[in-house]
Amino acid sequence: MALPDAQQAMATYWYAAWQHYLGATPTPTRTPAPPPAVVAPPAPAPAGGSAYYANCAAARAAGAAPLHRGDPGYRSGLDRDGDGIACE
Repeated sequence: MALPDAQQAMATYWYAAWQHYLGATPTPTRTPAPPPAVVAPPAPAPAGGSAYYANCAAARAAGAAPLHRGDPGYRSGLDRDGDGIACE
């Protein structure tokens, strides 16, 4: 026995509502948004090689003198006595 279209639609609606009430059809859930991407800060420049001074006058003009061993721009050519402090 076939039902008219309106009755079929109503029966389908009530059947779906009954299944939902019984828990047969899960309710749609929202998926949480992914966490924001973490951007790492840039790595610091390696010590000793990120600056170059042709001589101590250039280092003083740049406001970098005196240069200690491990400082950017330090090199043994600027350290006359070899004590680890250049452009004293």
